[in-house]
Amino acid sequence: MLETMPGYDILDTIQACIAATEKDIAEGENTRDYLSQHHREVERLYVIAARSGDVDSLGKLIVVLNDPIAYDRFFYYSDNEMDIHRDYVTQFINFKGSNKEIAKWFKANRDKLVFDGLRKRFVLEEDF
Repeated sequence: MLETMPGYDILDTIQACIAATEKDIAEGENTRDYLSQHHREVERLYVIAARSGDVDSLGKLIVVLNDPIAYDRFFYYSDNEMDIHRDYVTQFINFKGSNKEIAKWFKANRDKLVFDGLRKRFVLEEDF
């Protein structure tokens, strides 16, 4: 709903929410349930931000896809959750491959990506 308001930049709001949630993670309880809940909140915010054209949020989603333990050693993704997470990532790019291939592709092309607001996808400049 907010995304459709004229003149409203949702990315500022999303980035503030991400920062506040990451602060909660850093300062909060160090229990599995607490971290799990907050990491899922951040993940949902990254999806919204990527859908709004934030390439850094797409990069964060790809980090988790490629190496979830590097993201947080306390946070566990089940196979089903990783499939859902992969679906998040692949809806935003025109590249198919393994998780490692997607991470490699993103690293090589990050600075060449532009956001196609009509299709809500990141595409290479030359394909835009």
